[in-house]
Amino acid sequence: MRGVRFERCDLTRAQFSQAQMDGARFADCTLVGIGGVTSLKGAIVRSQDAQGLLYVLAGAMGITIEE
Repeated sequence: MRGVRFERCDLTRAQFSQAQMDGARFADCTLVGIGGVTSLKGAIVRSQDAQGLLYVLAGAMGITIEE
């Protein structure tokens, strides 16, 4: 999926395990609960979309975020 553009997508719970995402771009996308987040290495994510990734990345690293 190198170089693919995702625009205005609801990718909630999408699975990216073992995908090759170098240069893929995410703009105005919902990225909450995605799987295989470590496979997003090399992807470009707009800052407004990055908050959804925070919880997924933390979970992948074994970090718990409390309210």
